[in-house]
Amino acid sequence: MPESAKNKPRVGISHCLLGEPVRYDGGHKRHSLIVNVLGPHVQWVKVCPEVEMGLAVPRESMILTGDSESMKLIGKDSGKDYTSGMEEFCRRKTRELKSIGLDGFIFKKSSPSCGVMSVNVHAGIFSEAHDEKRSGFFSAKLLQVLPNLPIAEEDELISREAIAEFMRRLRI
Repeated sequence: MPESAKNKPRVGISHCLLGEPVRYDGGHKRHSLIVNVLGPHVQWVKVCPEVEMGLAVPRESMILTGDSESMKLIGKDSGKDYTSGMEEFCRRKTRELKSIGLDGFIFKKSSPSCGVMSVNVHAGIFSEAHDEKRSGFFSAKLLQVLPNLPIAEEDELISREAIAEFMRRLRI
């Protein structure tokens, strides 16, 4: 680890927010303000649940279906069930992140794996109807393991003031 990173807080981040082309469509969602303003003060811990569970880029988009007792991660076009692979990834990754002493996390809004209370839950596999919002698979599991972790979705960090407040929560 570089000397400059030793004392910086470890902040998890949805990998696509750093500008990496890991999204389902091969794109990214680089958030310049987060990268440029917060980035110099933290050590990033990049996470892309879909890529880390072995899915390719590009890949089909996914949706959440079911209820809190039987939530499923389903391929939007194929109907393929990715739930067990995501659950295994979540078990492994949450243990890893807890063991390294993660100090905070910035999630991608509305992502079926990373959103925090911003993910549409669909009525069925091929249904566009949704009447509920939940957290994505990974974000929900991480917050079960680290319930006091300072978190934000990228759309909350839209100003230098908002980033400064997040930094205070990280104790920077």
